[in-house]
Amino acid sequence: MIKEDLFELIKSMSTAEKRLFKLKASTYNKHDKNSQLFDVYANLKDLRKLDKVVAKKLTTPRIHKLHSELYQQLQVFFAEEEIKSDRKLQLQQKIFTARNFVTRKLFKQASNIIEKVLQEALHFEWYLIAFEAISIKQKLTNYLSSQKGSEDVREKLTATFDFIINRIYETNRRFVIYNKLLNAYRLKGPARNKTEIKYYRSLTKNIDLEYGEDFSIQRNNILIKTNLSLLCQEQENSLNNKKTLLELYESYEHISSLNPRDCLIAYYNYAGELIEQNEMATAKIILDKMEVMISKHKNTKIFLLYHWGLSLTYAIRKQDSKQSLLFANKIAPLIWDDGDAIYKNYISVKITVAYLLSNEFHQALDFINLILNSPIKTQRKDCYSLLLMYEIVIFIKLGWQDMALSKLPSLIRYLKLHYNKNAFEDWCVGLLRKLISAEKKQYQKHIKNALQTIKAVRDNDLSVNILEVGEIEIWLQHEIITGN
Repeated sequence: MIKEDLFELIKSMSTAEKRLFKLKASTYNKHDKNSQLFDVYANLKDLRKLDKVVAKKLTTPRIHKLHSELYQQLQVFFAEEEIKSDRKLQLQQKIFTARNFVTRKLFKQASNIIEKVLQEALHFEWYLIAFEAISIKQKLTNYLSSQKGSEDVREKLTATFDFIINRIYETNRRFVIYNKLLNAYRLKGPARNKTEIKYYRSLTKNIDLEYGEDFSIQRNNILIKTNLSLLCQEQENSLNNKKTLLELYESYEHISSLNPRDCLIAYYNYAGELIEQNEMATAKIILDKMEVMISKHKNTKIFLLYHWGLSLTYAIRKQDSKQSLLFANKIAPLIWDDGDAIYKNYISVKITVAYLLSNEFHQALDFINLILNSPIKTQRKDCYSLLLMYEIVIFIKLGWQDMALSKLPSLIRYLKLHYNKNAFEDWCVGLLRKLISAEKKQYQKHIKNALQTIKAVRDNDLSVNILEVGEIEIWLQHEIITGN
């Protein structure tokens, strides 16, 4: 087992990481057996040949122990590298040092370290770290009280301790509610009835969502409001909340600089909402700001994925089939690397629409099959419904009417099972039936009538709608323009 773990771990290392590890390993002993074993693993392509290669390269009775030693050495190496790049971990390391100094009764040195850690943790609102720091500082009470100018030390420590505990409580209770709302949206999409909406609102009954003297509590308040507005499909509130969150990150620059991904996601969510509400000029400004922000960071893969996703949505709304196809082809191979199920569901629908607008029906069909055959637990039901609908549309466009007709029952069953199919979903199924059996002239007539219906739906209460009518509307307009 440890051989497999070592093999996978070393294969995951970049060339730079391997070089740095070798450099550290050879610092103490240039002929270190662990370093030699590392070389064997680094050059190995087939784990089954490991024992033969090792027998040729290394002659030592300790060969089995060497695997364990190398694994431990690599774990330490990765931990050290992680600490170098993470300010939080650096503070944690200082806390361990201070705790050790207290044990050794080196109170002055421990006090100097822990005071700096506490001030920095409070500055960046890392309250769990601040809690550990203040706990150590309380152990130093007698030493601190003995210093000149240190009157009322116990009272100050107690006040600081109470402040930190309060902040942890207020922040975390909000985060728990935000997480419940997020998971509800992740699994089901928008709420379907008043009972669900009433339940979601009841979660925030005992919390003051306007309260907040610091970044963490304000952020969690806004995240709760944003997810409530998404679940209840209150688009105007959703846009305002996302704008407020972005402004919060911009006003707390010292915090956002240490959390570039979170700040980027705030840009992403605001720009995405602007595009959904057709405020394209403002959306373009935010997209340009995102591009500048991404250029300043080294690890840009995930940042680029989000930016390309927005650029794809922007191109679709502009009905720019060339640009939408360009970004769809860029994103499609990368979405499997991202662990965010909400994003994967959302962007898969956009990619499918981009293929439809470019008449790349076979490519769209291949992509839909990949998504529909992925684990059902990761699929958001409203997005899954759309993909089932678009699959039938593609069969119609390819002239495979029998295949399209055979897929309708499964779509109807899915809508009935998960959403208690209502008037809008019935209308969608009815439209598909008409398109399957329609001649070319009738097809265009049905498309034009459908577009008028969609525009009317967009102006009415969308809480009954499980589907993103925006992309459906764009596809219908495309069909009319191209005359297909």
